[in-house]
Amino acid sequence: MYGNSSAPLTGITKQASAGEIHDRNVAFYRLLRGEGGDMSKEAMPAINEFLRAQIYEDSVQDLILPTKPITVDQMDRSAEHPDLYRVEDKEFRSSPAVVMDMRGAPTYRYVEGDRYRIDLQQISTPIYEIKEKELRSMRQPLETILRTQIAFELRKRKDLIFKGMLAQALNFDTGRILDLRATGATSITPEIIARGRNLLDRYGDRDGRYVETTRILMHKSQYNNISAWPQLSGIGGPNTGPGVIMGCDGTSYMEEGFKGKQLQGLTTYTTVKGDVFNPNIVWFFTEPDLMGKSYSLGDEALRVQKEWDSVRLMGSFTYAAALGNMYCVAAVLLADQPSA
Repeated sequence: MYGNSSAPLTGITKQASAGEIHDRNVAFYRLLRGEGGDMSKEAMPAINEFLRAQIYEDSVQDLILPTKPITVDQMDRSAEHPDLYRVEDKEFRSSPAVVMDMRGAPTYRYVEGDRYRIDLQQISTPIYEIKEKELRSMRQPLETILRTQIAFELRKRKDLIFKGMLAQALNFDTGRILDLRATGATSITPEIIARGRNLLDRYGDRDGRYVETTRILMHKSQYNNISAWPQLSGIGGPNTGPGVIMGCDGTSYMEEGFKGKQLQGLTTYTTVKGDVFNPNIVWFFTEPDLMGKSYSLGDEALRVQKEWDSVRLMGSFTYAAALGNMYCVAAVLLADQPSA
């Protein structure tokens, strides 16, 4: 993982007054414009480190397929074009790989053979313009643009690309999809988890691919449904429901909720990014080493263009990822959950 987003960038706190926020925003604005002399030179590396930490801190892809730093010297190049890429050996030779081509919008393709190529792509945000006169009416620190807009947009684009790879892998072999929508099942249960993990475990030895489910990803709203488990009676009568069997004391469970990091031995991850990962889909994965590769050049940066009375900001970084093993993911599709 990159950086530590807990470190403040310029010391602005939520308790600051409107006047203090304005003064600090003006100072930050001038740093961006390069009007702070040596301070501006020192500020930009700190800003870029802050942006880097924000990108990787809340990325779903980095929970499932961690991004590793790479240098230009470790990439391959061609005499036919200027683009950098890296050639990787497949996790399983008999399994197709999913790679992305991204010129504007990402597209995906399957790769046969013993190796696959991962192309470096630059991901950028829209351009955000800040006029000097707008600083007077701003009631939030200027750094929030980095966190809530620029870093947020970079994280979202990265996760959308990753989700697209997963969907492409599942479309290649729909036998790893368990569609329960017609049954009306809306909530995760121990039985559904067992059936979902078996989508990989049951067929983990075909063609010599020994894969098994080790991790599960679900929307936070599905994870919250676990709170209902201790209230269920199992086949053995009262207090034999799945929550009790899992060692959850009824009283403490209802007071504190489920705090486990594992479900049925699977490392459990959650996300609230419902616009990227559908709340009605539960994902199952193998270990990262059996999935593929993800790299970054570590060039995450806030790019600044100065105008006479404004600055234009854009975040970007260079990134490469691919699934070298098509059979690394499975999914359970549930019916829509009732509205709150």
